[in-house]
Amino acid sequence: MKTAEEPCSIQAEGKDGRSGMANTRKKRASGLSRNHIVKSGLRYLQDNPDEPLTIARVAAASGAATMAIYRHFESRADLAEAILAEALCELTEFPVSDQPWQEELRSWMTLLTQRLTQTPQCNAMLDTPTGLSPTWLRAAASLQQILGRSGLKGEKLSQAVFFVSTVAVGYARLILAAPFEQTINTTVASISKMQCALPAAMADFAADIPGIYRDSLNVIVDHVIGVVESRARNE
Repeated sequence: MKTAEEPCSIQAEGKDGRSGMANTRKKRASGLSRNHIVKSGLRYLQDNPDEPLTIARVAAASGAATMAIYRHFESRADLAEAILAEALCELTEFPVSDQPWQEELRSWMTLLTQRLTQTPQCNAMLDTPTGLSPTWLRAAASLQQILGRSGLKGEKLSQAVFFVSTVAVGYARLILAAPFEQTINTTVASISKMQCALPAAMADFAADIPGIYRDSLNVIVDHVIGVVESRARNE
């Protein structure tokens, strides 16, 4: 599974290194493509993580009129699904490698965390008015294949897919909700204030918290792998 820092086809527009206006004029002259709209929209969302997806914003980022977007997408939901597919493209690929399933699982969870934190708006796109996003379901199918290599089958495999995907999405949303640097300080301060009312062992917990938070993704992935391994041994 890929571990690139950027989504599959997000690349700089134009080979000559010229930016913005020249490339926009070129796109207008040569015609607007669906691929250009998706890449421009995803890049805009990554650059503006606090702004929700709208047709007008993607149109402006693409150098096009708002109505021109509707020639390629039926609705905002259709555009959102295409942008989510671009953002999570690596996660929807079925892994073919000689790596142990544990490393494939680590890559899947790491990539999902990166993509959802790079583009926070994608979190809301995982669910649609008609159900789960098709892209998210393809990503779950890829995860199921990885977990199937552990030896899990049937309902236990389904439970593992649910467990891992829920933990991974929840972790990404937790990062977005509160920066870990801030969380470390508030956690340690809260324990310190309540020292008299808490078990003595919580002092050790307070001392360990900074290191745990700094390596939090690996801590979570290691525990997830441990749970899956334990369940597979009892299969």
